[in-house]
Amino acid sequence: MQETNIIDKIKERYTQYNLSRVESLDMLRPSDLRRLCFDVGASLIIVVFLEILIKNTAFYFMAYIVNAFFGESSPAVATAITHFFASIVSYAPKFIVFGVLYKKYSKLGHLLPTYTNNPTYPVVMLLATFSFGMCGSQVTNLISSICQLLFGTEEIPNIMEQTAPVNSSAGLVMLIFSAIVAPICEELIYRKLLLGSMRPMGDTPAILVSSLIFGLAHGNFDQFAYATLSGLVFGIIAVRYKSIVPTILLHIANNLLVSVSVYQDILLTENKIVDAVIIAVSTVATIVTNIAYLGMPLIILVVALCGIARLKPVTGEDKKEKLMTVFCPVLILGLFIMLMKFI
Repeated sequence: MQETNIIDKIKERYTQYNLSRVESLDMLRPSDLRRLCFDVGASLIIVVFLEILIKNTAFYFMAYIVNAFFGESSPAVATAITHFFASIVSYAPKFIVFGVLYKKYSKLGHLLPTYTNNPTYPVVMLLATFSFGMCGSQVTNLISSICQLLFGTEEIPNIMEQTAPVNSSAGLVMLIFSAIVAPICEELIYRKLLLGSMRPMGDTPAILVSSLIFGLAHGNFDQFAYATLSGLVFGIIAVRYKSIVPTILLHIANNLLVSVSVYQDILLTENKIVDAVIIAVSTVATIVTNIAYLGMPLIILVVALCGIARLKPVTGEDKKEKLMTVFCPVLILGLFIMLMKFI
């Protein structure tokens, strides 16, 4: 009898309305949002295991074949094929699983709040993208220093240095994937599908949680803080403009400038036109980075105070209980499993 009561209580906590009949977000109950968080957590767990399954089977086999046939003779071809299959391994499970999630919660899309935007917001957010990213890099350095001081651990390795291309042709191929393919796929997955599914819980908590997931999805400590804070900017833009087109453009600009700046020496060729473009992009990256770094406190303050970050929180009755649904055990478990990929 007692077991039945426990089961009934669990069902009651996660029972959800028929979403197609919801006429206002205010009608959503804590149990509806708790189920949403449950679905997000379950989706994360499924995605992680699908990635592991695919990576440990087809991808490793394909990587071995590619390196055997093209590794030394044609690095550009090897890089292209490797990045292509790595993209499939990383993005395909997310598109499928988060697509199912989005299909369910897109029924509430017409009820989501809209915002009035100032014409100056795009300029501010462009600088904010780099400022938040620079802030994330500093956070990573701080964490690395603290861990070395307290636990004697090694410095957190720089992922971009570890994955540097072997020559200019391989670098240009890698640039296409990192500066074009990755931003488009990631914005579709994390801002369109994931954030779009989570917005019924309130724009502010949805952006915070989806940004954390975006950071964890990078799978390493070096990029975690950078990606999480950048995800906050992309999330705010996607919500405010109800479109991922601006975030895709910003994401491409960010990845392009960072990649060219880091790999400039490798990307340079004997082609004067290509080299001139690379040097010009690297120069722009240096200028923008310096402005973003020096103006970081002011830019973050502007984002916080000028209205850009003023988003509508959860609405209706039981607001506190609704906000607490983000601590759903299944969602916490999903985040923890993503964190375990760092090890």
